[in-house]
Amino acid sequence: MKKRFILLHILYLVVNFNFSQTIFGDKIESIFFKKYNNNISSNILIGTLNERFSISFDVLSGIEHDVYYEIEHCDFDWNKSNLSKTEYLQGFDNLKIENIQSSFNTYQIYTNYQVELPNQNIKFKKSGNYIIRFLNEYGDKLFERKFIIYENLASVKSQIKRTRNLSLIDKKQVVQFQVNPINFQINNPDKNLKFKIFKNYELEQRISELESKFSQDMSETTFNEIKELKKLQKIN
Repeated sequence: MKKRFILLHILYLVVNFNFSQTIFGDKIESIFFKKYNNNISSNILIGTLNERFSISFDVLSGIEHDVYYEIEHCDFDWNKSNLSKTEYLQGFDNLKIENIQSSFNTYQIYTNYQVELPNQNIKFKKSGNYIIRFLNEYGDKLFERKFIIYENLASVKSQIKRTRNLSLIDKKQVVQFQVNPINFQINNPDKNLKFKIFKNYELEQRISELESKFSQDMSETTFNEIKELKKLQKIN
């Protein structure tokens, strides 16, 4: 009986040790994007098609876990687009993160993970909205982040003014902006142009459903007024 008790006790310790190596969401901290040669960190990335950037995060553990990432192209509303991966990516994703650094002599033990994009395995073919998703070794999602890749196909002139509504003059602003396409004409802008304005790079705090005024040659789109958002979209 004594030998059996010792054997079961050892198995219990082994099972507990393996379970402790699983990454949980509450162990992930400090998720930031950063552009190449720029020390400013942000919770969202807005960059050009070939611009280099990185995303990094910390796992509050001294164990170096196997973490993988995959990239998904999205439509205007951040739903998965109809494009296949070969249409928007050159190379392949679902790759293991190799750039890993463990903390040394710190009060909180952590391991830092970093992915640089584009890299030798993956490059972007298309501009648009993207989601990068991080997975553990079992394919379970740990977390995901949105980022935007754009092309310089138009110039945008903007102005921020005080509202004419005296009751809101200390709380709200009026934004005017003008879109001028470069070397091409915008056909059917009501259908082919979509706009959103974000507050302080927070994608969930946005203004949409903008009213517009088009010039006669349809080469410019001027948005004269931004109304208050409805329900959850309201921005102060």
